[in-house]
Amino acid sequence: MRPKLVIEISEANVNRYLTDHPDEFDMPAGLAAPRVAFGSGFVEVSARKRLLVMPSRMSVRLAPHIQDGRLALRVTRVSAGWLPLPTSLHGGVADTLTGVINSALELNNVTLSRIEVVRGLVRATATVQPMDKS
Repeated sequence: MRPKLVIEISEANVNRYLTDHPDEFDMPAGLAAPRVAFGSGFVEVSARKRLLVMPSRMSVRLAPHIQDGRLALRVTRVSAGWLPLPTSLHGGVADTLTGVINSALELNNVTLSRIEVVRGLVRATATVQPMDKS
């Protein structure tokens, strides 16, 4: 039997963690004050950046899905404030996030089966593989 887990992560909890532990994240030069937003079917990651003489919030919108039991993120939008930018300018955000999350899943023998993003909340369903005792 494989235990089934349902994990819920709130936007407020993630943003509080980002605020309380700023030194735990390797932010690219020029970026500060990271935040996340969870909307219907998307996760948006943003940070403050000064562009020329104006401060702006750079954001990357990601659509999560499951691929072979792991998290996959597709970049759907990149913007500087209200100005849309080419999605190729995402700066590796999707790869960085999936790398960190999928490494933790693999380390703990967890396989994702479902992910749902609603306003303010991410809910993931997963199964846990028993650890090999040998």
